[in-house]
Amino acid sequence: MTVSTEEILRALETTSTEVLRNLNHSICAILKHRSAMAACMFSPGDKVQFYTKQGHLVVGEVDHVMQKNVALKPINGVRWKVSGSLLKKVA
Repeated sequence: MTVSTEEILRALETTSTEVLRNLNHSICAILKHRSAMAACMFSPGDKVQFYTKQGHLVVGEVDHVMQKNVALKPINGVRWKVSGSLLKKVA
């Protein structure tokens, strides 16, 4: 059975604040775990790319990997710290 996003949102409108807070806590934990797992996929020296909030493509090289984020070597003077889930390896 597939449930649409709209159906979920309608159901949430009638959900108690306590249940919504519990759901929020669970969703945040899942996202945190996914970010940590994604960051582990990269190593210093890897060539990566990601899109900024403005939609611009940024290509760079991994400087070091943290728990949830990946630091990229400065690109045009800008140092990026990006969630591993937003990065994609490039050749």
